Amino acid sequence: MSYALALEPIEDVAEEFRPLAESHYAEITERARRAGVEMAPFKPQIDRYIALNRAGQFLFYTVRYGGRPVAYSGMYLLPSMHTGLLIGREDTIYVEPEHRGRVGKALVRAILTDMQERGATQVLITPIGDSRLAKLWQRMGFRLIGQVMTYNF
Repeated sequence: MSYALALEPIEDVAEEFRPLAESHYAEITERARRAGVEMAPFKPQIDRYIALNRAGQFLFYTVRYGGRPVAYSGMYLLPSMHTGLLIGREDTIYVEPEHRGRVGKALVRAILTDMQERGATQVLITPIGDSRLAKLWQRMGFRLIGQVMTYNF
């Protein structure tokens, strides 16, 4: 079997990819909890994702292995309010644990290629909670320019 990467309308695959999104959110929630941060319950705003996807402002990249979803990424593609230049901004990137080290780089490369072809001048990603991601993405050419911090009410 091989991996199949695609760009798919989120409204066509949202329910199929929901279990993966739930696993992803559970991992993020656990990392946050260990840092003393409580996360809100998982309640994705699918209707908003669909509207942005239809407008070309949210892209949903998928990876399947033997037809089964194993990875995905949601990316916003919007003009910067500061420069007007088109920027890709990560909403999510997730690979099932048993497929890590096999398909993540290919997914990120596909995203970068597509973003560049669409006219993006920059792509921003946030390696929340796992320092290995930052190292991987730095090896792929990303540059560390800051940190993510949170303040919960």
